[in-house]
Amino acid sequence: PSLSNCVAGNFLRILALITKRKIVTSATKLSFFGFSKKLIRFLKPDLVLFQSKEAEELFMGAGCRTEFLANGVDIRKFKPAPEKEKEEYLARLSDELSTEEGQISSGEMDTEILFERLLIEKYTYELVRNIEVNDEEIKAYYDRNRRDFLRPERVKVSQILLETEAKAIEILQRVEAASEEEFRKIAQDESVGLEALKGGEMGVFELGQLPFEMERVIFSLEEGELSPVVESSYGYHIFRVDERYSPKLISEGEASPAIREQILDIKIKQRISRHIQDLKINMEWTFYPLNLPFPYQRIEI
Repeated sequence: PSLSNCVAGNFLRILALITKRKIVTSATKLSFFGFSKKLIRFLKPDLVLFQSKEAEELFMGAGCRTEFLANGVDIRKFKPAPEKEKEEYLARLSDELSTEEGQISSGEMDTEILFERLLIEKYTYELVRNIEVNDEEIKAYYDRNRRDFLRPERVKVSQILLETEAKAIEILQRVEAASEEEFRKIAQDESVGLEALKGGEMGVFELGQLPFEMERVIFSLEEGELSPVVESSYGYHIFRVDERYSPKLISEGEASPAIREQILDIKIKQRISRHIQDLKINMEWTFYPLNLPFPYQRIEI
């Protein structure tokens, strides 16, 4: 059952949610305190969500457990997380936080803080879940940022990495006339690089993604050509350019999924930022910078 507008609407608004015999009550716009105390004692809530100092004092005085809830929160959507949801949330976090040493059990976690985080996630989801990105927005973004979708020249590179220069010279002589298949077999047998198991395949790169001394040599090679021995801090390299890709403009269709995610991310950040600003304006709040775990410096905008 729910109780609303119990005392002339504008003076006291109470919403009671019954969940597993627990009553969560919220109270705003308080007046007629004497009558309110009688009513709240009759309700006997397990938890009262308050939004002002007056409400906190009133309900604490009536022997209720209280918890602050910011103005602007839709109280009708507030429901304590059911036990099954809490268990699933802890299991998911346990998997996410697992390390090489082993999985972190729920007993090692501060569950109260984690459940607060769960409520924040649920509230944030309610805030942003109806945000959409349409095709017109994607097209407009693509047209405005067309230069961002110009893919530069790229090369697909393989290498054989050796520990000594003498060994590198020996291997270079073996692969100079070798086919691509033979190069890969020698890379698997002789290279000490991490990519040896893949026949020396390093991947596809554009300018600026490799150390300068490497890409200066690599980007000067023709497709299928081998480099001379190149020394670096990693050892001695023999590079092979497997394929070259000319610069190209990514089409709107190819770029569409990434653009949609980008616009969605911008919209979510904007909505949350506006919501926080609205809460700051409309709610009573106090900032305690001394409690922050990092140095705080106020920036005036």
